[in-house]
Amino acid sequence: DPQVSRLTHIERFSTQVAPEIKSHSASLGKPCYGITLGDVISMGSTDLSVDVLPAMRDAMHADKVGMPVFQVMGNHDNCYMTASHPVAGDNLRDINLNIQRMFEDTFGPINYSFNRGDAHIIGMRDIVYTVNTSPSNYSPGILDSQWEWLKQDLALVPKDKMVILCVHAPLFRNTGNYVEEVLAEINKFKEAHVISG
Repeated sequence: DPQVSRLTHIERFSTQVAPEIKSHSASLGKPCYGITLGDVISMGSTDLSVDVLPAMRDAMHADKVGMPVFQVMGNHDNCYMTASHPVAGDNLRDINLNIQRMFEDTFGPINYSFNRGDAHIIGMRDIVYTVNTSPSNYSPGILDSQWEWLKQDLALVPKDKMVILCVHAPLFRNTGNYVEEVLAEINKFKEAHVISG
């Protein structure tokens, strides 16, 4: 959770944090990969989000930190909507799609997977907004479309692979949308891990 909220924070990340990450990954002498588990920024302003998200993307570029860094969307990584700046649409599907648009424009899909060696790594947004007027009205879980995507993704993965699910909100002891189903699905594999922010 870097949670930067202004460009001066990004300057500090670029001059202090990024060089240390790059030095450490180089010292290991093998390929490294990073993943931010959400809350890349900490925004409450639609205007500032436009500047801070791309600036953090640039600050975490592989040539600056010495390795590819993947992103998971957290609850602070959105263009917060208020009564004076509501999202388009009035149903929860529209609200959640609109809230993630700026993040996807900057970092790419909020649901993705890739293989490294014997591990199948999944990044997913697990923040479901329940109203369009408050950034704090959300619950951990995933949407119907995400659940369908995850089932299709895992259907292509051999059961002897390790599965690593990366999310922002902890799933442990949580009963949000599809949480129990997700945990049951990944537990069908030889080894399963959930990493949360």
